[in-house]
Amino acid sequence: MIAISKDDNAYLVYSAGREQNYFGGYNLGKTDFLDDDNTMAWKIIGSDNCIMMCEVLRENDVLKYCTNLCEGVQGPLDILAIKSKILPAIKQALFDAGELEDAEQKTKGLFLIAQGNKAFLVGENGNVIDIEGFHTHSRLFYWGYAYLQKYKDLPVTQLLQKTGEYIERTTGGLVFPLVMMETKEQKHVLIERPSGEQI
Repeated sequence: MIAISKDDNAYLVYSAGREQNYFGGYNLGKTDFLDDDNTMAWKIIGSDNCIMMCEVLRENDVLKYCTNLCEGVQGPLDILAIKSKILPAIKQALFDAGELEDAEQKTKGLFLIAQGNKAFLVGENGNVIDIEGFHTHSRLFYWGYAYLQKYKDLPVTQLLQKTGEYIERTTGGLVFPLVMMETKEQKHVLIERPSGEQI
């Protein structure tokens, strides 16, 4: 999972390979990764250009269909709005779905929320961090963090392709395809390995 805050936009990105593992025996094609039911990043229903992604797939499956996550939020998102409005709605939705024993309990995973050009990390314990530039929550992408910084002036798609290729070459881990969603268009974009060949 990666969050990028760049210029007047914010991006949430993840490796679709994780989804392939989750669905096990199902043979997913490239277009399946862009299907709203399969993705780990989504537009928060009823929000103004606000998108979200979460680490735990079961929490993801519950929250992407919630209609009240941004209820009561006035104006642009900030740390206070997330802590006082969105996080309680997240916990209540997870409790109602049987994912938490108590609506005050910590979540099983972390969340990334983005609106406009701002991105936020919400931890399991309820801490909220305003992301400046880049945040990676992936063992593989930790390897590429310096690469993200070094080539930060590239367009986002090229930046992710260059970083992904570097990670695959140096670690042997598979990164591609990546799925990206950004706050302006709120559409899923598939980013493939530029060379087309597995490294």
